[in-house]
Amino acid sequence: MARKHLTEAQRAEIRTLYFTGGLSKPKIVELTGYGLGQVKRAIKDPIPQKRSGRPPVMGPEQQQELIEFVTASKKNRRMGFLELSTTLFNGVFGEYAIRSTLRRLGY
Repeated sequence: MARKHLTEAQRAEIRTLYFTGGLSKPKIVELTGYGLGQVKRAIKDPIPQKRSGRPPVMGPEQQQELIEFVTASKKNRRMGFLELSTTLFNGVFGEYAIRSTLRRLGY
């Protein structure tokens, strides 16, 4: 069963119960309702690591160029993702890269 990520306050609560309160990990699980893995991770790492993910293919300059092109005219706004790629970037970026960039930027 998938569980939600703990907030900083929840992680601090777990660490307080463990280190100051002297409670065992299973007792903390019983009291809080969090999973055992979540409790172990909160005790081990006080600050969660940044979640990894695939970095964007386009750089900031290329993203800005894409936004300026798309918002320049009605014709440009109606272009397909593949057509945008071939017109603007000579086919360097695929349809998915164009689509995901526009979605991530709110277009």
